[in-house]
Amino acid sequence: MKTNLSTIKIAVVALGIFLSTTASAAFTAVTSGNWSNPTTWGGIAPTATVLNQDITIPVGITVTLDADVTFSGLLNNFSVAGVLTSTTSNAVTITQGALTGSGTISINRVNFTTLGTTSFSGNLNLKRLTNSTPVLAF
Repeated sequence: MKTNLSTIKIAVVALGIFLSTTASAAFTAVTSGNWSNPTTWGGIAPTATVLNQDITIPVGITVTLDADVTFSGLLNNFSVAGVLTSTTSNAVTITQGALTGSGTISINRVNFTTLGTTSFSGNLNLKRLTNSTPVLAF
């Protein structure tokens, strides 16, 4: 009986660790504003390093990029249906996951590295687009 209880405890702890490291949070902009402003996101802003989190900028919302953002999460999406803009030299780097949507991205640069993909069909107004993925199709 003691062995079974120990095995169950180990399984519960392992499951908890697994779920906490693979859980995906989502950030959806609720009002126009700066990337780093919690009000833009309804209370908590995503950091400049987005890991395993979906980002959504809906139609009618404009988010101003006020930091360099690195997006990583193999099964995650950075979706822009509204507007992502910047008045500075800030960039978005997609290292894993997909840049999606049909809105407008008007920033200094977008970088695709490692396992970054895209199915973005909106307007891209960039000073620079860099790609170091094996295949990148728009």
